[in-house]
Amino acid sequence: MQIGLRIGPQNEFTPIPEYLKFVQRAEALGFDPLLFSDTVSLSHFHLRDPFVVMALAAGATERAGIGTGVTVPFIRHPAVVANAFGSIDDAIAPRRTFLGIGSGDTAVYLLGKRAARLAEMREYLSVIRGLLGGETVTYEGARMRSNWRKPHVPICLAADGPKMLSIAGELADAVILGAGATPEVIEWARGCIAEGEARAGREPGHLPI
Repeated sequence: MQIGLRIGPQNEFTPIPEYLKFVQRAEALGFDPLLFSDTVSLSHFHLRDPFVVMALAAGATERAGIGTGVTVPFIRHPAVVANAFGSIDDAIAPRRTFLGIGSGDTAVYLLGKRAARLAEMREYLSVIRGLLGGETVTYEGARMRSNWRKPHVPICLAADGPKMLSIAGELADAVILGAGATPEVIEWARGCIAEGEARAGREPGHLPI
């Protein structure tokens, strides 16, 4: 079993040296992965940009996985997301970087936007997957291809409802389950995930939760 730690909003900005000591202490205590929240610093939320602190945390650690918990569509173009994660995996934390993504909650609501719908989430995941793998993709009418060749960067989809869990089974590498962690909930989630795994021709139980 792995026990991770999400480093979320702060009441006040912690000085970076102190912040990185906290991250190193978390790794030393065995927390893995380390997840960094992605929401804008508005209202009562005091939060640094996750790509900045992920890069700093990756440079200050040696073993723990480093990723978002979670980023969302609509606030970042998928090419920007793919470039950020490709850069961190390439330059600072090879094979430790992962992309945690969800349909949207506080991060989009604070900007007056809505969460991604199922079809939009499916498209966004497919586009990022293609960009990380160096494939040619089309998004919002534009054809593009990234120079990154990072198909190994895991995509972890945050999902609660049955349809999003099914999409995770089809397109993601892992599931961030927010609906609870009782045996009954996990069994129910496994059933939903299995529907997507079957669509993609994946082995049932393939995805870690």
